Amino acid sequence: MMPGAPEIDTQVEVTANFTGRQIVLSGKVFGDNFPNGEIFIYDGYGKGFLLFHFETDGGQTTGPMTRLWGSHSNQRLGGFDTRIPIEADGRFNIHV
Repeated sequence: MMPGAPEIDTQVEVTANFTGRQIVLSGKVFGDNFPNGEIFIYDGYGKGFLLFHFETDGGQTTGPMTRLWGSHSNQRLGGFDTRIPIEADGRFNIHV
C-alpha cells in the first residue's frame, strides 16, 4: 500500500458446527467493497475450500479513493452457507 493509503477493512462472522462427518459453515462478510475478496477455509492438511468470493465494481483508479475510507462495518458484502464432508482424520473430503 502507498504511504497514507486507507486500511482495507473486512470483517467475517462465522458459525461452524460439526455434524457427523461434515462441517457446516455459515457466515456474513462486511466491510469495504474494494478490492476483490475471497475467503477460504483450510483443513489441517492444507486442503482449501472457497467459502466466499466478492468482485468489486470499483475501478482500479477511483476504487481506492472512493471505497476504502471508513470501516464500512455495517456494509454487507454477502454471505455463505455450506457443508463440507470430512474424513475421520479431519481432512476435507472434497474433489476439485
